[in-house]
This record gives sequence, structure tokens and C-alpha cells, in this order.
Amino acid sequence: MARQRSYILRCMPVRGASGDSPSWRFSIQEAAPRSRRRAFTSIEALLDHVCEDLAAGERPERDDRAKPPIGTIDGQELAGAGGEE
Repeated sequence: MARQRSYILRCMPVRGASGDSPSWRFSIQEAAPRSRRRAFTSIEALLDHVCEDLAAGERPERDDRAKPPIGTIDGQELAGAGGEE
């Protein structure tokens, strides 16, 4: 089963040297510790990246150590800090 992902998206207007109307630059990173930021010059490239990331499916956890559950709701264990939600 694929895991949930959260992203931090930044959209920055950039003006050309001649004062043209602004073009846009974008950066995105997963909202997780030690995640890498990626920069894009077009919204199309940004969306391609997100689609590829989501299509990649399940990825290994960043930390191989098991995290103990912090409790249960309706018989489902809740992950501790840094675990899957």
C-alpha cells in the first residue's frame, strides 16, 4: 500500500533584467526531516515530478529501526514520532 505524502511547495516570481512580467520558479520537498528540496522552472516539470513520485509507490522507510506504537484507535496502532501516519 502506498504511503501518504505531504509536500512543501514554494512559488517564487522572478523578474527578468529588462523588467518584463515575472516568470515563476518553483521548489518542492517532502514535509519530512532530511528531505531534499527540488527546484523547477515550469509548473509542468513540477507536476511531472509529483506524478512520478506518487506513481513510484511504496518506498523504504528512512529509518530501519522499528518505532513502538503510541496507542490504538479501533484496533489500529498509531505510529510514534517519525513513523507512518
